[in-house]
Amino acid sequence: MKTKIHLLFLSLYLALNLAAQVSPLDGKYSTLVIEEWTKGQWINSTKMTNTFDSNGNKIKDENDSWNDTTKVWKGYMVNNHTLNANSTINFTISQMWNDQTKSWDDLQKTFYTYDASKNILTQKTQMFFGANWLDYAATINTYNGSGKLSQSVEQTFDFMAFQLANSSQQTYSYNADGVQNQNVTQKWNTTTSTWENNARSTNTYSVSKKITVFVDEIYSSGAWVNDSKTLISYNADGSMKEVLYQNWDASGGNWVDKDKETFTNNPDGTTGLVITTTWNPATSIWENQTRITFTYGLTSTGQQLAGIDQVKVFPNPFTNVISIEYIPLNVSNIQLFNVDGQLVRIFEKGELLSKINLGSLKDGVYLLKAVSPDSQQVIKLLKSK
Repeated sequence: MKTKIHLLFLSLYLALNLAAQVSPLDGKYSTLVIEEWTKGQWINSTKMTNTFDSNGNKIKDENDSWNDTTKVWKGYMVNNHTLNANSTINFTISQMWNDQTKSWDDLQKTFYTYDASKNILTQKTQMFFGANWLDYAATINTYNGSGKLSQSVEQTFDFMAFQLANSSQQTYSYNADGVQNQNVTQKWNTTTSTWENNARSTNTYSVSKKITVFVDEIYSSGAWVNDSKTLISYNADGSMKEVLYQNWDASGGNWVDKDKETFTNNPDGTTGLVITTTWNPATSIWENQTRITFTYGLTSTGQQLAGIDQVKVFPNPFTNVISIEYIPLNVSNIQLFNVDGQLVRIFEKGELLSKINLGSLKDGVYLLKAVSPDSQQVIKLLKSK
């Protein structure tokens, strides 16, 4: 796959509380622009824009796509956040642009509850089907005596029972100094009604409690097996410098470079630029893939999105496998986003001729975007058991 957008450093910041610098993940950036390296130059791809209230709380974020023909940004998704009196999010409504009606269609609602320390206790999501809101996912969090997350149980909609049912859970453990040591992911076995090991991540820290390495393993045939590794380096001022991603080569018994993110920081410590490169083993060089530019200050508003109603996906909802009916020759690429606007998959044209296995994705709502030189189409997909 030639082009791949890495937003893994975003979840990295959130999951591990890397507060050495003013992270873009604190939501204070005004815009985030993603470009793709194409034919020797950077081409606009996606823009995310935040809007804040007078107290600096984020109340809206928009996702736009670049139209290379008209040279304008066109909005395809928006999230509006309603806040509680203590500035926590009460609920979020996500909407997607409908080119047929020229209006924003409701996509999902997410409701939050908190403890006295503003830790999220529950996160319940509803999806809009027809004229009704349907519960389709929930997360229940538990915290230890130190106020740190100890367990997170995820539930998804069971279409057979027509109710929410256990899907997966993550259990977190900590070192004596309070930093997270490991988290284990387990999947719910509906046949045995038990939790079964699925994956785990183990973290290593520097003396200053900055995470430097975390290793991901998968559970296979009763044993933990290496899967991937992430190595993080920092500048002298503590700001992030580079994130290196590696995959485990079982045949060679060693770690193999895959992708790398290089950070350029502003004088105030905020992240200004992130460039993702992919290792090409044939040429032994790092090749440009994506560039993410952060700006801070005034916000802007996305425009409306043109559509092409020629690409079809079935079945929908789906469990693991989908088929894409690929008709127009002028479609340049087909991308899959989660409801947070993060790119999770780019489909090569060769894949569109056969069934595509998406069993590794979490259950929930995804947006499939087909892009042509002068228009785009966004299809809402539901992955469920």
